[in-house]
Amino acid sequence: MTVQPMTDPDQLRPYLAAGMQLIPLHNHAYEDEHKGKRRKRGKSPTHSNWTKRTYRSADQVTHMEAGDNVGVRLTRADLILDVDPRGFPEGEDLTTDNPFCRLCADVGLDIDQYPTVVTGSGGLHVYMSKPEDVSTRDSLNDQYPGVEFKSFGRQVVSAGSIHPDTRRPYLWDKDRPELDALGADPAPDSLLDLIRRPDGAAPTGGGEHDQDELARMLDALDPEDFQDHADWLLLMQACHHATAGDGRDEFIEWCTRDPEYADHGTIIGLRWDSLHSDNKGARVTYKTLHKLLRDAGAEDAIPRTPAKDDFDDLDPDDVPSEAAEEPRPARPSVRVGEGRLLAMAKAAKEALFEGAGHEVLQRHGQLIRPLRLGRTTDESGVRHRAGATVLMPINEHWLQKRMAETADWYRRAVEKPKDGGGKGKAKNVPADPPVKVARLILNDQGDWPFHSLTGMVAAPTVDVGTGQIVDRPGIDPDTGLLAVFDPGDFPRIEPDVGRDGAVERLRRVEHALFRGMPFVDDASRSVAMSALVTALVRPTLRTAPMHLFDAAMAGTGKSKMASVVGVLATGVEPSASAWASSEDENEKRIAALYRRGNPVVLFDNVDAKRGDRLDGNILNIVLTQDPASIRVLGKTEEEVLNTRLMTMATGNNIVVAGDFCRRAVKCRLDAKCAEPERRVFDFDPVAVARAERPRLVADLLEALAAYLAAGRPADPAPLGSFEDWTAVRGLLLWCGMADPADTIADVKATDMDRSDLMDAMETWRLAFDDEWATGADLAAFVAGAADDLDCPLGREMLEGAESMVEALFGGKRDKAWIGRELVRNGGVAAGTYYLEVKAERRSSRFRVLDAEDAT
Repeated sequence: MTVQPMTDPDQLRPYLAAGMQLIPLHNHAYEDEHKGKRRKRGKSPTHSNWTKRTYRSADQVTHMEAGDNVGVRLTRADLILDVDPRGFPEGEDLTTDNPFCRLCADVGLDIDQYPTVVTGSGGLHVYMSKPEDVSTRDSLNDQYPGVEFKSFGRQVVSAGSIHPDTRRPYLWDKDRPELDALGADPAPDSLLDLIRRPDGAAPTGGGEHDQDELARMLDALDPEDFQDHADWLLLMQACHHATAGDGRDEFIEWCTRDPEYADHGTIIGLRWDSLHSDNKGARVTYKTLHKLLRDAGAEDAIPRTPAKDDFDDLDPDDVPSEAAEEPRPARPSVRVGEGRLLAMAKAAKEALFEGAGHEVLQRHGQLIRPLRLGRTTDESGVRHRAGATVLMPINEHWLQKRMAETADWYRRAVEKPKDGGGKGKAKNVPADPPVKVARLILNDQGDWPFHSLTGMVAAPTVDVGTGQIVDRPGIDPDTGLLAVFDPGDFPRIEPDVGRDGAVERLRRVEHALFRGMPFVDDASRSVAMSALVTALVRPTLRTAPMHLFDAAMAGTGKSKMASVVGVLATGVEPSASAWASSEDENEKRIAALYRRGNPVVLFDNVDAKRGDRLDGNILNIVLTQDPASIRVLGKTEEEVLNTRLMTMATGNNIVVAGDFCRRAVKCRLDAKCAEPERRVFDFDPVAVARAERPRLVADLLEALAAYLAAGRPADPAPLGSFEDWTAVRGLLLWCGMADPADTIADVKATDMDRSDLMDAMETWRLAFDDEWATGADLAAFVAGAADDLDCPLGREMLEGAESMVEALFGGKRDKAWIGRELVRNGGVAAGTYYLEVKAERRSSRFRVLDAEDAT
């Protein structure tokens, strides 16, 4: 078993004491794929907009506790000497004479005075401070190869993280000073004089784009198209100007995607740094970068620039005033006054739609808004996780606040003359939006301009009906689909990777999340993969079956699998509720889950031992109708719910009944050991789902997009009530997997209403009461059932024994076959009876319990 390296969150304490900005990085093992090439990203920020995004440093302790790396975002006052012996001349390392030692000698630097991190590759990060107005070079590679000078616009991997190549930790050097509230000591003036960026190093007007924007633009270009040196140099100069020299890391990372130059990072950095001294003659500017993108057919990758850029060739006095800066639309003004209620309401609705159109939404006669939960909440027996986005009804006070934020409200007043004589002067006086206007809007159903909501996604998705990739936040007015994610968190979804690409992506996801899971058969494995895909696209499907994660006993992994589905689709574990013993209580809980609209919901720990049975009218309705009208206990009017949620259940030997038998697919797990919770794994699938979520989501969606682009060639016959879900089944079949719908037969096998199974269970109880029996005991009972036909119960016992053979033993009478069949069917129930299985290495044991007695 491979031992996974462990991060050390305690190493973050000095950064917090010094007030340094910590940011989340990927897990050390995280890789992604760009244009068919794998890239290690364990030292990369999780968000592409990390240079501007707001973070709480304290939150990164939790991030590292989950096993992920953390970075330090540097300010203008920070200076880090990044010493990498791999860049030293051949034969030199930290134990010999080397460029870093020569640098220290040249500038009189005593590194024992500065906090230092020993990196996972055997290098050093030496922490210093500097004046904010001193701009520094990134390197002096011609004099001191292997030494970089990092400051504003850069980040370094923090202590406590794991190096992605060596799998060794970054650790503070205990022999050097520790960072504290005073921060690091200043760098010596001699060092600053040496590395100071010369005047004119940054071209006039440079810096139009930040590192995030440069990375996105370069993603649209192929480095192999720039192998001609002149073309490559032109691009580098344009990128340098566009970022005022700050895009060094992004440009090097892009260049080294070309296999021919994969190990040329140091040389490329040297060439980039040499541009700082080139301050004479004509310059290549960011506009050259824009032209190269347009020539490559990637104009959409160019971020929007200020309107004044369109007039650069004009004399400044001739530039239209409206182009001097990006115009900000003025907020509408709304006059407050008696007799103006309808006018105020009309103006307020228009302002809300324009200023908060993705926040104020309507759903079946109610105004709602998305809310990201700051903490875990419990509501009506339902638990919603911190970080989940749920839908909340809008009340008058919140609406009044948003009215004030989207319009300028005023009333007319007369200002009296200071001398007290003559007529006063009318003026506009700021006012608050009246509450009565908010109340009128809330009750003005049928006259709302707001978008209607049908479903919500917390990750990119693919519309199964159209094949369209949804990778931008906001609400689609045509479909009513609300996207509540940061597009910078996810890579671009490739629309057609072909069948081989789809097979590889599904295989990669399965290995990352489900390796080692004890699936009883291939169909169960397909249900697990179906759950991942279905959860991502569920809001684009009218209906989909419930996915069950079932096992013979606790500790097998079913709850982790359900958590993985939730984390992948929403970033957090699913909103969850226990299955209640009362149908009325279940109806209230189901309604509460569906009202909040979290894309993934879970009924946890459904246990046949307690008499739990998945059934009920409301459950059947929400799984097969969209929208669904229900009547909840305690209310006289019907309530309409959107039902495009991914619904799951976990439990030991889950039992279903009635019509629900054909509305669920089942992933069955069996660890084939007495204490499955004691098994040791080399990974945590939930942690992997969190750490590698962007890549895993992209893999699943690219596989589905490829299947849709191919014309859905493997679609099976549609399943009644779940026709839209056929595309998910077809994808799995296309990629060589089993049909998840094949498990419906296993679900039906647990139907508590089958009379033959009931007879078999009753006979078992008569023969063995609640005692354990082996396959040999049962075979002996069946064989001897015909011996006592003359006694009063003889004939009845014989008929019951035959029912056991047909309903429980698969028509066989051999002891070995009986044992195998009962292990496979563990968890079946009929009436109040329940079959319990204890799988053991040499001989499994079985008994029938009365579920009511076990409650």
